[in-house]
Amino acid sequence: MTLKCLLVNALIGSLYVVLIFVFDFMSFGPIQFRIAEVLLLLIIYNKKFSLGILVGTFISNILLSPIGIIDALIGTFASVIVIFLMTIVKNKYISFSFAGIVNGLVISYLLLFTEIITIDLYILTALEIFFGETVVMYSLGIPLTLVIDKNNYLKNLLIDI
Repeated sequence: MTLKCLLVNALIGSLYVVLIFVFDFMSFGPIQFRIAEVLLLLIIYNKKFSLGILVGTFISNILLSPIGIIDALIGTFASVIVIFLMTIVKNKYISFSFAGIVNGLVISYLLLFTEIITIDLYILTALEIFFGETVVMYSLGIPLTLVIDKNNYLKNLLIDI
């Protein structure tokens, strides 16, 4: 990995943490709209951006999540799964759905495990997290992807890191 790639990943990770900090009020809990997750779309253009997203996820969860290290570990693991699925599915718009599906299942289980929710709320919480993640990925991800795809300079910049 080149120095340029490491610096770009540091920037992505920092941006992830800043977005979580700014939108902290809606980034955690059973109902969440985690704006920072839109950075996952960068994976479509270059798999090397995984590092920045994973480090950003870990740091923001350990610093800002009400359940700290557990969320940092499990939330980052969920992001690993999402990134893996996004890299094997070629249709970018279908790949946007993985953030909602994986985080809906994993994070609602985490909330159940940490006794933030009860078993009777698991399915509802999974659906709420799925909804929030999906809204963010599609409402912000599609317009951003369209902008990137129409701008050859920006697209090539992302690909050539």
